[in-house]
Amino acid sequence: MATVSAGTPPGAPPRTAAPVSEVAGTTDLAVADRDGNVVEVTTTIEGPFGSGLMVDGTMLNNELTDFDIVPVDAGYLLDGADDRL
Repeated sequence: MATVSAGTPPGAPPRTAAPVSEVAGTTDLAVADRDGNVVEVTTTIEGPFGSGLMVDGTMLNNELTDFDIVPVDAGYLLDGADDRL
């Protein structure tokens, strides 16, 4: 595995902010060690501060806004359906 040093390499173009295409609320973190082990985690609460509700120190998300309340639309969540799939 190649070795990289922290920082900006000489001659690298200056960093610029990535364009925002969606409402912020998703975080992705990846870490690699010198042996090539990698761990990655992605978490999302959809919009900033999710639902705005916190329970025992955990911010609740508002991902159910991805579903539709109109029963003929493809994103409709049926009563009793498992939304964890």
